[in-house]
Amino acid sequence: MFQWTLCINIIIVFSSTDVTKAQGSHWSYDDIENWPGQCQTGKFQSPIDIDTSIIMKKFYPDFQGKNFNTYQSATIGNNGHTVNITFLNPETITAYGGGLPALKYQLDNIHFHWRSEHTVNHYRFPLEIHLVLYDAQYPNLQEAVANKGVAVLGVLVESSPECACYDCNSAWDVIENQMSEIEGIGTIAQLKQKILVNNFLPYNTCRFFRYSGSLTTPDCNEGIIWTVFRDTICIPPNQLYALKQIRGEDEEKLESTYRPVQSLNGRKVTLS
Repeated sequence: MFQWTLCINIIIVFSSTDVTKAQGSHWSYDDIENWPGQCQTGKFQSPIDIDTSIIMKKFYPDFQGKNFNTYQSATIGNNGHTVNITFLNPETITAYGGGLPALKYQLDNIHFHWRSEHTVNHYRFPLEIHLVLYDAQYPNLQEAVANKGVAVLGVLVESSPECACYDCNSAWDVIENQMSEIEGIGTIAQLKQKILVNNFLPYNTCRFFRYSGSLTTPDCNEGIIWTVFRDTICIPPNQLYALKQIRGEDEEKLESTYRPVQSLNGRKVTLS
């Protein structure tokens, strides 16, 4: 039985994803113009700027989720490009609905981009969270990417000292307390406390933007279903600062981890 409805508890962005795990492949945010594959040749790339003046309204059914609000064991890691969260029992964390074509999607990982990859009316947020889902008929994320079976939940994040603490024992606190353990590339740490996926999601998920795009990291594979939710979450500056302390292949701190926005090339963006 599904334990909660995503439309009630969260706001998400189905967005492109970093499919690398603990050890990232050899590419850099300092060399975006030379990224390989469809990053060079693709026509329907991500991220994009969402221009709310040209959005078309469309009805989508509610998202449904299982175990997003159940405490889960997880690890955090530094793959050289971002902070990556992997759950020990990801097959139990699933979602469906929201107009997505597959019967069930499984959560693969959660990771972060600072500043945000998507912009809304040219505004770039301090952070964007990506919750990477793939069609459960495939054995892993890589197979799903190859078969256009990926949908990524991404959350746009504001940062302010005035941010309300809706859960003061949240996953954000757990991660902040262990960030010093993964500053070096390739490092992984078991979280000392279980966390809720729900802590990475805003309260309202009923309004979202939808378009078809690509991964935002090499090889920028296309065929990704994007759902960019309108509401945001807010975290205090110290938690944003903690994420930015990880180091890349050059042993320097990763100052920014986002790809610039790409041309729509005639694509339509809809709003639920």
